[in-house]
Amino acid sequence: MFQAGEQIVYGNLGVCTVVETVQREAPGGAGRQWYYTLEPCFENNMRIYAPVGGAGVRMRRRISREQARRLLDGMPRLRAAARSDAPEALVARCEQALSLEGYTDLIELALFTCAPRQLANDYKRRIGLADRAAARRGQQRLLRELGLALEVPPEYVKTAIAARMAE
Repeated sequence: MFQAGEQIVYGNLGVCTVVETVQREAPGGAGRQWYYTLEPCFENNMRIYAPVGGAGVRMRRRISREQARRLLDGMPRLRAAARSDAPEALVARCEQALSLEGYTDLIELALFTCAPRQLANDYKRRIGLADRAAARRGQQRLLRELGLALEVPPEYVKTAIAARMAE
């Protein structure tokens, strides 16, 4: 269970702050249920009531500062792994190598940021407009989460990734 003040990642929305846990009337007259009151960190004037326990939407703790540093430092290895591993084993191997188990979504975003063309070739897909738009949204979520963890603006994270990829 998440605590008030904790930052979590809620589905595809990104990082949210848990404001409180409250009991509310469940939809369909199913009685009262516990809900997290969430405020997205990058959306103004928005509140989300998410059932405690998930109910289909993935929730996880935001990456820590140390984990964010490991991910940034591991970016060149992610790119190299994207060139050599079979796509099915790639994400799991990278999670294990970077000690980031449970952060599959973040690893996938980082991999796509590092080597989008390589991954598209491996999956025998062309990078179309919808894929590019999804990649931009994913990259934005990645940069925002890493920025919060490292306490720097997302633009700085983008520059740091580019510098590590040039090494």
